[in-house]
Amino acid sequence: MAKIRIKQRDFYEAFFILQRAIDKNFKSQRLLLYKDFTEGVLYLIKRQGDRGTEILSKLLNDLIDISSGSNKVMRPTVNVLTFNSHVYRAYGYLFNGLYKEGYDDLVTAQTLDILDKASEYNQIVAQGVLCTSETNDYMKAHDLFESSKLLFSDNKDPYLLQSLNIMNKCFKDHPNHWIDEPERRKLLHMAKSIVDDAIDKDCKLDSVIYYYRGLLHNYLH
Repeated sequence: MAKIRIKQRDFYEAFFILQRAIDKNFKSQRLLLYKDFTEGVLYLIKRQGDRGTEILSKLLNDLIDISSGSNKVMRPTVNVLTFNSHVYRAYGYLFNGLYKEGYDDLVTAQTLDILDKASEYNQIVAQGVLCTSETNDYMKAHDLFESSKLLFSDNKDPYLLQSLNIMNKCFKDHPNHWIDEPERRKLLHMAKSIVDDAIDKDCKLDSVIYYYRGLLHNYLH
């Protein structure tokens, strides 16, 4: 029953089912592993990323120890939980702004099974952020954010990140230029047009994107 709830992503119900079983002294190794997994995911759902990733990291270490043993019966459970723990720990890392760690987890998960649409989206976005922040590969980052829009067209984040990517290029490539310098103004207008596009398409917006567009207006006037 708990595995069905996990498959349905009803982690609250799954956790309570597992906890009740443990309270009744049904303490199989498989049961305890699933309980740790659901507990870690619940902390992520509650936006307690540090605690959630900590639990999932410990679980992954435990799974490595089990997989190195001779218990073949546990291997299907180990494989499923290893894949899902990497996927959900990646979410926790990305929530905490740890894009390299999150991206690495998703790359590892992808070697184990097929990523769902949301995880594929997270992987592309994380890679785009790393291209901007670590390698200054602005064109590749731009293309990655464009690809992520195709997966979730109503999400504001790819638009915002794509615009910020252009701003990074603007100020790093032309650090000593005035705002009125033609090439810089061209890039600023590009950055603003992407934000305008997100607002015109009525993406899932919040005050951040309006505040950011206000800053761009200020730069351009």
